[in-house]
Amino acid sequence: MRIVDAAEARRSILQRKPASELSLGEAGRATTGAVFGEALSPEDSVRRIIAAVRAEGDAAVRRYTEAFDGPIAYERLEVPAAELRAALARIDAELRAALELAAGRIREYHQRQLRRCLSSYVDEDGLG
Repeated sequence: MRIVDAAEARRSILQRKPASELSLGEAGRATTGAVFGEALSPEDSVRRIIAAVRAEGDAAVRRYTEAFDGPIAYERLEVPAAELRAALARIDAELRAALELAAGRIREYHQRQLRRCLSSYVDEDGLG
């Protein structure tokens, strides 16, 4: 689905189920069970991954990436700055502006969460 304006984005978002109501399909449950050795909810899986990454850093990222996605075909987890600049230069200016706007809104939303001044936040376009 391609979303082109705020009204369309709002309609799309309002049709989605909250994350707490989502469940893994059969394949997702099988993979998660194989990785963790037991059936876990998506939330519990994410909690374990975050805890491991906090404790082990990149080693945990690599381990879980390989466990869920298969062999890792790269040595570095970080994309070199020159490669990022080259990729940005190839993006259409209008698309890049839209992505930067979205990133800014996401950043602002979560900064408000961190400051704990967010119980419910809606921006000037009605997105929140």
